[in-house]
Amino acid sequence: MKKYRKKLLIIFLVFTIVFNASSITKHKSTPSVAKEKNVNLFPKSNTDIRVMTYNILSDSVGFDGFHVDTRKDILYDVLLKVSPDVLGLQEVCRNWHDTLKEWDLPLKFLCPVAYYLTGTMTTLLYNPERLNLLHRGTRSFSYSFVSKLRKYTWGVFEQKNTHKTFIVINTHLSLYEKTPFFPINQTTELIDFAKTLREKYNCPVFLVGDFNTKDDPDTESYSATYEYITLFFNDSRYKANSKRYPNESTINSHS
Repeated sequence: MKKYRKKLLIIFLVFTIVFNASSITKHKSTPSVAKEKNVNLFPKSNTDIRVMTYNILSDSVGFDGFHVDTRKDILYDVLLKVSPDVLGLQEVCRNWHDTLKEWDLPLKFLCPVAYYLTGTMTTLLYNPERLNLLHRGTRSFSYSFVSKLRKYTWGVFEQKNTHKTFIVINTHLSLYEKTPFFPINQTTELIDFAKTLREKYNCPVFLVGDFNTKDDPDTESYSATYEYITLFFNDSRYKANSKRYPNESTINSHS
């Protein structure tokens, strides 16, 4: 009887290991569909500098995002088309991090991504084939409930062929309607930090991220956060000379 139970236990363990292995294989990143449908819609010259931001929505518990496998081809296709030199991502969970690392994109992570309680979900990636990374850093906001989510990551970059330097700061601000005190203080902290970086490195500063606000005062999601940001930064959505898309009532990046 004991031998029989032992055999059952061994069979169960083997089945569990095989099942887990097949699950891992199933969820492995395979963005072949995105490759097939990719079209180079955004050609750029050697002197162009392309900065992109994207909240990719975590599939961790409490974020309500669908599993990464159901959405990865969309992101992969966008990254191929846009071909960013610097990419600011928000809500980068473990599954997104592992998926991005598997892809054959010329993008390198600037800092460790949060796996549990450490790291950050607000990260930067850059293209080392086109840019030199001069300096980098990550900071937690002084006012925040979730430190790995509410952070700002920054990098000082040099374009290899022109030797132009620029700074990119990526962030994810708190919701204004829940705790208005937090995003206002976070914005003030960001502006002070951006001023320090600009004075130190004497180059343009780009702020990208999810600011949890809209830029139209007549919309429900508008908050004073937008007013604070535009005291120091220009809204690139309205300042850019050429645009691929029309203006929309949400802000993504400032310079």
